[in-house]
Amino acid sequence: MNILEMVFDAIAEYQPGKSKINRDLNAIDAELVDYKRLLVDLSDKELGELSDWRQQEKRFKRRSPIKKALITTIFEEPALCYGYKNYKGQRTNGVALAYTRNREFIFRFKERQTSLFVNRQLVGFINSQLQISKGKSKRLLAAMETTGQMRSISVEGREVASFNFEEHDSDKVKKRIVNYIKTINPIERDIVLAYYALHIITKYEL
Repeated sequence: MNILEMVFDAIAEYQPGKSKINRDLNAIDAELVDYKRLLVDLSDKELGELSDWRQQEKRFKRRSPIKKALITTIFEEPALCYGYKNYKGQRTNGVALAYTRNREFIFRFKERQTSLFVNRQLVGFINSQLQISKGKSKRLLAAMETTGQMRSISVEGREVASFNFEEHDSDKVKKRIVNYIKTINPIERDIVLAYYALHIITKYEL
């Protein structure tokens, strides 16, 4: 690698372009292969059992810029895995790839907003108030409350679920995160799972 290539690589760690991000997503995906094989189907019953419990993994000497984790239900069934790559800079700047058994979520974290993709399709942009605006139209698609122990989630103005943010004294407590309020359609289900993945990544990496 010559000096010019080193300079471009250094710049890319602060201001990654599309090709750099795609390469990093491929690297994250490769890191998650073993986790993805373990994921269980999330029926309505399992959705109500989702937790923020992170399965502990053995630490190896190999260092990687990718942070990853496997998240289980309250009964320790593997429900979600994610990988996160942080870019350099003083502000929020990173990319995350998360999987459930049947869905893929990509979050491109920036200071002012986070881009959300589900199965490689742009769903919208998440602002600091956890509101999701739909694509480039900026029309409000979904929102989650930002205060309180039980925080409701609404999609297209309809309240569909709530998240439990109650704190426990012990990290060993496996608490239920998601509470369903009404029967939800596939789009609402994807949004709830996206908020769940965002909550987990924020809790452990941001």
